[in-house]
Amino acid sequence: MENKPRKAIFAGSFDPITNGHLDIICRASKLFDELQIGVLNNPNKKGLFSFDERVKLIEKSTSHLNNIKVVTFDGLLINYCQENGIGALVRGVRSGADVDYELQMAHMNRELNPDIETIILPSCTKYSFISSSLIKEVLLFDADIKNLVPKIVLEELKKKTSGGNWYMKIDLEMIELFEQLEEIFRSASTIPFSHKCTVDKDEVLAIINDIRTLIPEEVTQAVWINKERNKIISQAKQDATNIVEQAKKEAERIQQEYQDNIEELKKNSEDVVKAYVESSEPVVQADQRAKDIVDRAERIANEIRIGSIEYAEDVLSSVEYNLREILEEVKRDKAELRPKK
Repeated sequence: MENKPRKAIFAGSFDPITNGHLDIICRASKLFDELQIGVLNNPNKKGLFSFDERVKLIEKSTSHLNNIKVVTFDGLLINYCQENGIGALVRGVRSGADVDYELQMAHMNRELNPDIETIILPSCTKYSFISSSLIKEVLLFDADIKNLVPKIVLEELKKKTSGGNWYMKIDLEMIELFEQLEEIFRSASTIPFSHKCTVDKDEVLAIINDIRTLIPEEVTQAVWINKERNKIISQAKQDATNIVEQAKKEAERIQQEYQDNIEELKKNSEDVVKAYVESSEPVVQADQRAKDIVDRAERIANEIRIGSIEYAEDVLSSVEYNLREILEEVKRDKAELRPKK
């Protein structure tokens, strides 16, 4: 019968992964055929590094180990283990408070699934004080942390905090305060037979007040806008409607003014044409009258010419007749003068 590979998972937020985490990973990888590094995807928890950035940093930091698999999950870790054939949960502890918390979680997980064991590994002494929250806190004061995190993480941390980024420092401080709250609840004494615990009310309220003072004005304004959004949206819609109506009226006014200008131009053009026609009419009449006079003169001249020719022909005809008469009389006189034979 073929033996199934022994698989375990070491889960956490890893924001960022530290040398303490890496120590647990290296030691646990020797105990199992496959060790998965489970990165919890909690969209409600804001971290220094984004979810994808954390995954990439873990992959680069553990690239020298050949049986490591970086995975992501949400929901209950015990359910993920059952669905993926994982038989053990690896947990690291640094102090007595961690032990108490991890024991409670181990008992709860065993209650949910007795087939999945919890393996608790104590941190090495030189890493027992390291935590992601502590590293982010000392980073605010430009502390040297090169021995506390992998080299690739150190480089990315410097990029995150270079140039004295004020907002980044606020984020780090807020994250630290949230982690303090988390630690308070994790280390609080539980009430038997319930999920409740007892905490120091004043300590919790003090941390909450510190968080509130770190919230940028932009965030406070955004919260106010979110509360007043219906009113703001309604007012914005009304303003938009008013602007549209004003724009329509202005467009109509401009269009009417344009139309009036066109009508005025047309009227002016008609008046100009009419005035031109009217002013040109005497000229046309004079031209026509002159033409009539010339035609009449030419007609009279033609008539005179024709009459002159006819008169001349009559005179010549009369002269011709008279000459013939005289010639006949001369012939008769000449005949009478000849002697008779």
